[in-house]
Amino acid sequence: MQGSVTGVPALSVIAAGGSPAAPTRPIDYAGPAGTVRTIPFWRVASGRFDRDALRGRIVVVGVSALAQQDVHPTPAGGDLMPGAEIHANAIQTVLDGYPLRDASAFVAILLVLTAGLFAPLATLAGSPTRALGQALGAGVLGAAALLGGAQLAFEGGTIVPVAAPLLALLLGTIGAVALTYLFEVRVRRRLRTTFERFVPPNVAAELLPDDDAVPTLESRRLEATVLFCDLRGFTSLSERLDAEQVIAVLNRYLEAISGAVFAHGGTVVSYQGDGVMAVFGAPLPQDDHAEQALRAARAILDEALPRFNAWLLEERLAEQPLDAGIGLNSGHVMSGLVGSERRVEYAAVGDATNVAARLQALSRDADPPARLFLSDSTYAQLGAAAEGLRRHGAVELRGRRESVTVWSAG
Repeated sequence: MQGSVTGVPALSVIAAGGSPAAPTRPIDYAGPAGTVRTIPFWRVASGRFDRDALRGRIVVVGVSALAQQDVHPTPAGGDLMPGAEIHANAIQTVLDGYPLRDASAFVAILLVLTAGLFAPLATLAGSPTRALGQALGAGVLGAAALLGGAQLAFEGGTIVPVAAPLLALLLGTIGAVALTYLFEVRVRRRLRTTFERFVPPNVAAELLPDDDAVPTLESRRLEATVLFCDLRGFTSLSERLDAEQVIAVLNRYLEAISGAVFAHGGTVVSYQGDGVMAVFGAPLPQDDHAEQALRAARAILDEALPRFNAWLLEERLAEQPLDAGIGLNSGHVMSGLVGSERRVEYAAVGDATNVAARLQALSRDADPPARLFLSDSTYAQLGAAAEGLRRHGAVELRGRRESVTVWSAG
């Protein structure tokens, strides 16, 4: 047999009374192999067949044995079809006026482009956090739509290409999934880097793990030590400086304070102008939170603040060094994320936080003066680390009914 099993061969066109110069058209197969009526040759040779059934019909004579190698694959099914049956389907196609038409080249190109861009465009329509699922879902939906549409078009007499659009859809989906994954990894790492500016690396690792695990931060009640630090004299200094200089000074100061907090395992909860709130023992438990908070406070006063003042004087931004006041208090805090759907932040709230803020304010005008105040609850957990602290006495703090025994240093 000559010619393609998908296009009508010239011999079939001639047999149907057409011109062999006619353009090749798709064969409209009646069904898989064996659909066209077949009469074995031995019945014809012996005259044991119904002659009236063949009267006025076109008869195709051929072999069907596999050994003759005149069997071919066709779009009509998985079984090989004898060449004679293919010709029979082709002749009927010509007699029916070529009921099938190939889709135009424009339609074929449009299908390939649409299929290739379907998954990538689907990822742009929603939230970046859902892009990976959207890309996969778009790929499945696109494949179903393409196959279903091709079947409907075929039933309407038009053959649309399927293999090339499916390949484009597959490549587009793989590309969208890969790019989305890389984007999510990049965003996750960037967010983790940002978190590490506020919390120690181990806390950032729990908030945003490197793998595909869902970021979590369990809300819980923890025993912790809260630190409040306030820069003295910054308000009056900022009135004499340009806006750019004020921001530069503030950033330098906050960097120094944060470094001391991180060095001792603390978490910076918030920046409040020239004030810093930090917590030790949350969001991850820390057995020696009180000791580490005291070490951080001493590092701020004895190391970080002097370096900051040296820079301040060297840059001639101030005429005299600035001072700081620190309050420490230990107790239970509620640790977790707070906020709205659009913005969240870490918080450590509770009475322990309020007392620490009051102790920091006490350092401004206490008599005798001191730079560091800590509550008796913190002092009780220090052990040998309490060396150098002196008992300041019982103090009435705003918002509390009972007085608080306070210790001081500096």
